[in-house]
Amino acid sequence: MTIRLRVAIALALMSSNSAFALTDEEGTSGIQFNFSNPGARSLSMGGAFLALADDATAAYANPAGLTQLSRRELSVEGRHYRYSTPHLSDAHGDFMADYQLEHDTAESSASGVSFLSAVFPFEFATLALYRHEQMDFNTRFDFFTDDSNVARPFSSRIDLSDVSYGASVGFAIGERLRLGAGIAWHEFEIDSVTTRDFGQTNPGLLNRQTQKGKDHGVGYTLGLRYLLSDQLALGAVYRRSPRLRYEATFSNNLDDLGEQVVQMRKQSDFDIPDVLGVGLSYRVNEALTLNLDVNRILYSQLTRNLSSAFLPEDVDQSSLGDDFSRMKLRDGTEIRFGGEYVFFNLPVPVSLRAGVWRDPEHTIHYRDDGSRGPNVMIFSARTGDQTHYTFGMGMAFEQFSVDFGADFSRYYDTFSLAAVARF
Repeated sequence: MTIRLRVAIALALMSSNSAFALTDEEGTSGIQFNFSNPGARSLSMGGAFLALADDATAAYANPAGLTQLSRRELSVEGRHYRYSTPHLSDAHGDFMADYQLEHDTAESSASGVSFLSAVFPFEFATLALYRHEQMDFNTRFDFFTDDSNVARPFSSRIDLSDVSYGASVGFAIGERLRLGAGIAWHEFEIDSVTTRDFGQTNPGLLNRQTQKGKDHGVGYTLGLRYLLSDQLALGAVYRRSPRLRYEATFSNNLDDLGEQVVQMRKQSDFDIPDVLGVGLSYRVNEALTLNLDVNRILYSQLTRNLSSAFLPEDVDQSSLGDDFSRMKLRDGTEIRFGGEYVFFNLPVPVSLRAGVWRDPEHTIHYRDDGSRGPNVMIFSARTGDQTHYTFGMGMAFEQFSVDFGADFSRYYDTFSLAAVARF
């Protein structure tokens, strides 16, 4: 048996109620998501929208921008996501000495209504209600090796979602300053399962780790927009997201082949990273607008108190030989730039948009390449920092508008179609 299996069986049925963060269950190594603002228009400008924030998506992006809307609006956006998830696919050697790793990518996709909103301008403030799908991720991948000196073959799958329902308000303070605030109710769900096959040495033996649960919590957003001049605007936002709880289990079928028996159960949590951002929007002329955002994403919150999927929380997490202090995500800085050019001389004004942004790596991995152990192998896949290229267009009629946007990167593509009705 492997070290992990011996320890897990020896500690069978031990559990407690304190909470840890994400575990080292193999499905965790494949998690991908980003924090782009909603809306096809924003997406096609590289997501740079904090200082512009002049449509219904400001309810989420920067509620201070809502004061620019003078008519009631209803908006809807649909998105299609296409993921290529790098993962460990094969290995040869001895995991405690030396080994060679092979990696592959797993293809997956997701689609749905990502944003809905209703905006109501009043004399002294503007109110918006919205639904936003912040995360919609799934992947499935397999690891197989015929070398008995390395980790056992396994299959992993993970489904992750977070949908928020919010209300935001924006109001003016004098001629140049705009403030906004919002509150959001988050509905979170995680369903992750890894099944490990010991058929080579123990026919019929399977063990399984799961991360499953549904939880809800409250987050909030604070926003600011300041008109530095008639052409230049400054935007800033702070978004606080909740910590959501789920259950992690370890089970095997040692007692009765084919029937899984839970050996360990504990509470863990998923702390959605907070975001701090500042942006500038410069209206070069009536037709051309340029936007720049700099966002700080507190990814380190995800791996605060990272724990083993094989050990109860009251046991020393280093007893499996893995140093969890080296599996910490670092906070990342996104730089987003984009622009919009409007052809006003056409019967129906048409907007062309493009942008680029840098997505800092936030896949969990060991930061000391000299380490050895199962987790060093399993969490060895890397994406590196990704550069996203975006483009899109829109048509603005008197009562409604339609926008399309696309975002391309090496491992993560997004397509968006949105419509807004004004009355």
